[in-house]
Order: sequence, then structure tokens, then C-alpha cells
Amino acid sequence: MSHFRRGERRDPVAVSREALAVGWTLPEATEEGPFQDRIVIPRLKAAGYRIHVVHDSRTEHWAADSGWPDIFAVKGRVAVALELKSRDGRPTDEQRHWLRDLAGVREVRAATVYASPDVVALEELIR
Repeated sequence: MSHFRRGERRDPVAVSREALAVGWTLPEATEEGPFQDRIVIPRLKAAGYRIHVVHDSRTEHWAADSGWPDIFAVKGRVAVALELKSRDGRPTDEQRHWLRDLAGVREVRAATVYASPDVVALEELIR
């Protein structure tokens, strides 16, 4: 699959066709779960990515905004956020907003923040 530059707009249908052209499908993997487990995760792992898979947040209500992508993977200086859908699935508005926002990220700040009355580290991180 070809790479594209940050901010470059790609037609999702064209990207899907490109993925199909390189074999990113199996007849039994047309639903989101099997597609994730049998195709996406193994390919990311084979490419050397560290992967975080998000649980289904529809059944639990945390204080986080909904719509975070299903998979967030990192390899070196590259992060990939993937919202997986079945062949006929469509992303929600919240999912589209997250993907748009993540595609525009120019800096990632990562730290361990300890529970403490002193929140200086947190304040520094979120400035």
C-alpha cells in the first residue's frame, strides 16, 4: 500500500480498493472482529508495530470522548490510528472527528503522571 503525506486527503473508498488489491481481505474476514484479528493485527505486528486495541466503549461510560479509533499502533516515529468497519459499516461522526484530529497532530507528548497533589508535571504536559 502506498504511503501519503500528512494532511494529504485520500478518498477512503480508493484506500479500501488499494487494500483489497494487495490482499487485505479474506472471505471469512468481512466482519470487523475477524478482519481485526486475522488481517490487521498480524500485519501490523509483522511490520514491527507496537499495538493498542481499544475495547468496545459503547458498553461502558467513562469520562473520555467517544469515537477513539479501534487500533492505535506505533513504530519508530510513525503512529497509525485505525477505525475498523465491516464491509458495509460506516464511521460515526465522533470517529471521523477523531481520525481528522489525529491526522493533524504535529507533536505527541508522552509521560507518566503520578497521582499527587502537585500537578506541575501534568500542567507542563498539557500546555
